[in-house]
Amino acid sequence: MSEEKAVDPKGRIDEVDPKGRIDEVDPEREWREKVYRPGVPQLTARAVVAGMLIGSVMCLSNLFVVLKTGWSLGVTVTSVILAFALFSLVEKLGLTKNHFSILENNAMGSVASAAGYMTGGGNMAAVPALFMLTGMLPTAPWLFVWFAMIAALGVFAAIPIKRQLINIEKIPFPSGIATAETLNSLHAMDGSGKDGGEGSKKARWLAIAGVFGAMVAVLRDVKLLPWNLPKDFHLPFGWRGHKASDWSMGVEGSLLLMGAGAIIGFRVCASMMLGSILCYGFVGPAMLERGVITGVGYKAILQFTLWPAAALLIASGLLSFSFQWRSVVKSFTGLTRIFSKTKDGDADEMAGIDQPDDQTSWPVLVLGPVVVFLMSYLFGIPWWAGIIALPMAMAMGVVAARVTGETDITPTKALGPATQIVYGAVVPGNLAANIMGANVTGGVGLHAADLLTDLKSGYLVGANPRQQFKAQL
Repeated sequence: MSEEKAVDPKGRIDEVDPKGRIDEVDPEREWREKVYRPGVPQLTARAVVAGMLIGSVMCLSNLFVVLKTGWSLGVTVTSVILAFALFSLVEKLGLTKNHFSILENNAMGSVASAAGYMTGGGNMAAVPALFMLTGMLPTAPWLFVWFAMIAALGVFAAIPIKRQLINIEKIPFPSGIATAETLNSLHAMDGSGKDGGEGSKKARWLAIAGVFGAMVAVLRDVKLLPWNLPKDFHLPFGWRGHKASDWSMGVEGSLLLMGAGAIIGFRVCASMMLGSILCYGFVGPAMLERGVITGVGYKAILQFTLWPAAALLIASGLLSFSFQWRSVVKSFTGLTRIFSKTKDGDADEMAGIDQPDDQTSWPVLVLGPVVVFLMSYLFGIPWWAGIIALPMAMAMGVVAARVTGETDITPTKALGPATQIVYGAVVPGNLAANIMGANVTGGVGLHAADLLTDLKSGYLVGANPRQQFKAQL
């Protein structure tokens, strides 16, 4: 009798041996035996330093991109290509004899991604909003502590759900899969034992694009040059008695939005372009004719369109979030299974590789009071209102992680307004509580989802999850 596979109604695949006995396949045991790479260098000093350096550059880049576009972009794929190119050059120059392994590059990506997302949408939406509405802005050291506490909470929120989402349910986390594919192609070995040409080709194109983007920025912004590229390219037509540039319509002389658009995708970019044309090409002129606004230009039109646009954004985010109710329910039922399941021998063996699920409680008990203190001291939020944010943040971290795993979009724009609704009810009129409470839940969700995306790529290339937790912290 040939070997067969039986599938039960719940979708589990069981092995049927020649004698007819059925043994359920343990996905964790299968991963440990076929994928895991024990003994391969991973969280080395050079991986951490390279991740810090590349991540700090990505952090500054993300800061500018978020403030310019409202989007925070993933940095892991770019980081692993940069690190591969850097260490390939170092190795060719004979400055190191130790090959930069795929697991070192994966750990480096975790460090770089964590740094890059310190200026992600959860933080860079809240702090500027707080400053614009209240004039309140903590000093740099206090902001450092604030961001660090939010990020650490996000990391620890991811611990109890990692095994359920990645090891057991094998949720996709598309960006994590893309990173793993990039790592495998970069570090693919040819017959001589050297890295194949695919990685060098990707690194070369990344370098060419980077140099070209830098040249455009220099030609546009460095005033010492005899000639500069224009910051905007104006359209050669107008309407309603005004030039297109008066209505804020034109093409920016920067490659930033082109690069962001290539990452975000055509559908979202086309939707944003359509919204811009409707707003500044049709709604603005109509409001001017009716006397609702008194002048043309970006600021004049924005004064009218800001509030309906904000309502559209919040309603759309919350409605999209409600459509994902199945993922939300799965998040909490999965969490219940985590704390109720019995550990067998295989699970105990896996626990020696994975971070133990029960290591979430004590860090939250330590970090939670610190976050509540910072909310009170820095932003004047009542301590009892600060406490409300903690269970919401941990719950939102679970939801954000699953939604990101299934859709590749972290729902920070939905998590924030959901928190703001709660704070609008319990502390009405307190803008700081409304904004920074949303910063806690959105930031924790963002960092939890970011870590689990990195852990997905690590899972696929056989990395040690505990090492990636340390890298993220």
